[in-house]
Amino acid sequence: MPVKLILAACAAVLCRTDTASAADVVLAEIAGQHVTANDLRVFREAVEDVRRSGKTEPAPDSLMLESLIDKKLLLKEAEESGISAEPGFVAKLEVFHRQKVLTEYKRLAINRQVEVSEEELLAQQKLEGRDRAVRIAGILLETEEEALAARQEVLDGADFGELARQRSLYKETRDQGGVVPQYMRLDDTSKFLRRIFQLQAGEITEPLRFLYEKKWRYTIIKVLDEIPVPLYEVRDLVAEGVYGRKRAERAEVLADSLSKVFEPRINMEAVEAVLRERGSLDADLEAIRRLPICTYNGGSITLDEFLQFVPEAKRDSEQFSDPESFVKFLEEGVVPQELFIAEATAAGIDRDQKILDALELYRQDQLMQELRLRNVDRLVTVSEQEARGYYDNHPEVFHTGEKIEVIEILVGIPEEGEWIREQLDAGEDAGTLAREYTIREGMAHHDGRITISKNSRHRKLYETAEGLEDGAVFGPVKTHSGYSVCKILGREAPVLRPYSESARRAAAIVKIRKRKRAFSDYVRTLRQKHAVRVFYDELAKI
Repeated sequence: MPVKLILAACAAVLCRTDTASAADVVLAEIAGQHVTANDLRVFREAVEDVRRSGKTEPAPDSLMLESLIDKKLLLKEAEESGISAEPGFVAKLEVFHRQKVLTEYKRLAINRQVEVSEEELLAQQKLEGRDRAVRIAGILLETEEEALAARQEVLDGADFGELARQRSLYKETRDQGGVVPQYMRLDDTSKFLRRIFQLQAGEITEPLRFLYEKKWRYTIIKVLDEIPVPLYEVRDLVAEGVYGRKRAERAEVLADSLSKVFEPRINMEAVEAVLRERGSLDADLEAIRRLPICTYNGGSITLDEFLQFVPEAKRDSEQFSDPESFVKFLEEGVVPQELFIAEATAAGIDRDQKILDALELYRQDQLMQELRLRNVDRLVTVSEQEARGYYDNHPEVFHTGEKIEVIEILVGIPEEGEWIREQLDAGEDAGTLAREYTIREGMAHHDGRITISKNSRHRKLYETAEGLEDGAVFGPVKTHSGYSVCKILGREAPVLRPYSESARRAAAIVKIRKRKRAFSDYVRTLRQKHAVRVFYDELAKI
């Protein structure tokens, strides 16, 4: 891609005109090159965008100007060192550019072409069961046989509420004829209850196993009535599925259409050579990486381009050890993306100014990172004595944080959380409750056991558990996933990790500190090398 064109365009933009204005005021010189007030304004705006996202305070003009000078120095040094012309660096820019082009093409040709009507959203809402909230009643009985018999009596005409008052073991709703007063939506219920949304009003479930007062019993549940759930309450959940499906359909149609135009052809000889020569996709054999494993009208796909679409976890000999699996991924996962890029390039999307601006910013960032890596970071070493000294002088850094092991039962609504809490307070087994009721994905078969700490994603639970005794029950606690009720199993108190376990961390901390100092020293040498002059009096005037 035309990196030279980008540089030329940037140079033209940065050139000063002869028209005197506030924007043209020279604030600094770097080897005779001017840094103007306009340069500072543009730099500040870019920094402000980052600052707003991180909520940091704005820096004064003097510090901002110093940072701009440092950036220009680093870029100048990197350019003079020839990094930007190195094949590996150019290839990295090409990969970034291709990804930007692909993303923009998909936005224009796929995402913006997908339209979803209100009728489609309503149909999807109904299909998913998110269109209604139901009110239920239940009868809890000792055995499955009793539950089956009660269900048959109701089907034969017996009054459900009267049977509940006479026979139900569930004290919380027995006197109300087994009625649970609140209406429940699909997204507010545990997986145990979600099966009721398969029923219509008046229908009754088959007997369901239910833990109550430390014993497994059986319940039958009747859907009493329902109320509609407005689309606006669940629009985001419903729209996510509809848009995802329609985008996939649009992408498939588009890929089929482009395939007829570009006529991609798999080069089986090249594929077999790749598999025979490489053995593993992580090998770095230049000749193999440049092989055209697929050709199409106007271009080809090399192994390098293929690898850009292979997740790191799949880059092993087992995943791509035979031609069939290799070609399957090539045809389904790579060729459509490459044809999108080819079509986008033909349409001039690769020359879109937003993409070129993003590429230039990426180029500058990568230049500075590579320069620092070569001239600073790789030169910094840490001795055993330095690492040990830091460990001895900063023991607080190497203490483990307190960890608390709990059994968590996550449910969808607070009322269900209150019921779970009552069961735990009454002595029910927490692990059994977790297996039956938790909606946290993947945790039921672990009996809901999780470890919480101050720095874990369960920090809110940790803050609630902090200070409570082992065996204590707490909750329901509102979290981003629902309502958590927990029982504390035990805790691991903070201890000082021995140096043998902390040596690498100590060395890493020391290295980071030394790199920061070394980088500051390096920038100072660049200021001397390139004769930097700063005009603070001019800065004070703007």
